[in-house]
Amino acid sequence: MNWTPIKDALPYDDQTVFVINEKVQMLPVKAYYCEEWNEFMSLEIGDGTNHPLSVTHWMPLPEKPKK
Repeated sequence: MNWTPIKDALPYDDQTVFVINEKVQMLPVKAYYCEEWNEFMSLEIGDGTNHPLSVTHWMPLPEKPKK
């Protein structure tokens, strides 16, 4: 899997992905893309609300390990 620039493609609506902002030293975080708002929303801020993120690249989550 490779990082996809958002200028090249976006995930499908409500798809959970890893995101990163290459201009800011930031670890990848899990987020989902909201097509209606054209925003990536964080799933990792523990206050129970979703927060928009500034994203430059995204990557699908890996598949579950095989048993």
